Amino acid sequence: MELITLKKTTWVLGLRWMAPVRQRLGHMGHKALSELQDEEFNAAARRTTTQGIQYGLGTVETWSNYSSATALCSCLRCPDSFLGIFKLCAPDPTLGPAKEFWWLHLRIDGVVSEYGDQVFFSSEEAASFASLLEKFSGLPVEHYESIRESELWLEEHIQFSTLDKLIAKGHLSNLRSMASRSTILRLTILGILLAIMLGTFFIYDHFTEKAALESAVLRKQEHAARMEDMQRHPERFFPMEWQQQPLASDAAAACLPGLLALPLASNGWELKSASCIGQKINIEWQYAEGATFTTLPSGAMLDGKDMLTARSSIPVTLRSSARLMDGPGTDHHALVDRKQATALLSDVTQASGARLSLPQFKAQKTRNIDKKTKITAPWHEGTWELSELPDILMDYRAGEKVGLFEFLTAIPGLCVESIKFDGKWAVKGKIYARH
Repeated sequence: MELITLKKTTWVLGLRWMAPVRQRLGHMGHKALSELQDEEFNAAARRTTTQGIQYGLGTVETWSNYSSATALCSCLRCPDSFLGIFKLCAPDPTLGPAKEFWWLHLRIDGVVSEYGDQVFFSSEEAASFASLLEKFSGLPVEHYESIRESELWLEEHIQFSTLDKLIAKGHLSNLRSMASRSTILRLTILGILLAIMLGTFFIYDHFTEKAALESAVLRKQEHAARMEDMQRHPERFFPMEWQQQPLASDAAAACLPGLLALPLASNGWELKSASCIGQKINIEWQYAEGATFTTLPSGAMLDGKDMLTARSSIPVTLRSSARLMDGPGTDHHALVDRKQATALLSDVTQASGARLSLPQFKAQKTRNIDKKTKITAPWHEGTWELSELPDILMDYRAGEKVGLFEFLTAIPGLCVESIKFDGKWAVKGKIYARH
């Protein structure tokens, strides 16, 4: 076999081409075919025809010179039936100067003849063999007498695109190697694709992990800022109940007129007690000598459990005065602490001559925002009661700026829940104090 260089590609000439087959052979199939023809064959090439796949076999002495070579017959575009002789030259790797040779090419109906890829080193021998093939094929011999003329014709008829190079069209395979060049190329491409996929995966995983980490850090920072804001403003998470309750003066304005207007007896029934809670006065009547069960106090009904007791109620209208958002008893910052709240109630008690049940403050309310966050209310809720109040203090007059209930109104966070009369006056309520 001989090598030539055309169009910056190394081409191999002088293969022995087998008849076309329909099935494509792998590397081991090439080896089996070469051993069947001649054990000296150690190189193979392939070309595709309309009748099937042709395999060309040859012998290479120094594989390094042929490793990148391509079979010229695999990439030569010429008439389906053609017989020609070309004068070519190739550098002699041992002698140094270029050596001339003649290449005979024969193809019939698109199939390269078994001896249609022959190399001769004398023109007479080439012409003699061409004459024999001319008689055999019936094709005229086309002679290209000069090297330049031969190279120009071949360059014009070579069809070898970039894609053909990538897929290694017509490449020469080493049958002594473990795998063919195409297999190695496919494995190389597969390895490159796998490396690209793995690289893409690792890059994607890296950036995904980085984004997740940044997102987690951002969430942590946002959570920390939110927790800090919650701890700084815990009042946002608890209702300020004292703001929803009427002032002590409003409770007195609603309840006392109705309580003071009640008679001590009605239809023989004696007034036992009357309590103003919310927007109604609940009245309890006690049976007395001379009373009848058929004539009860107005609107009263007998108690189902105690026949000597009758009960009735009358509605009251509760009006709330407008309170400033930062005024006493409204905003939580205006609340006093527990000791001061107790002291203020004690002052009212001392001034009124009443009896005080000291405020009983509960523990601060808590609220779980999430599994790790607990918010504590910045105030305490307590209950209080003033009892044995003198009657004179209950003589409420609307618009009066002095008196018991005006004093109670001035205490921050104080609410009146009930005003009761049972022979003596008592006032109960809640008070909220700062922690």
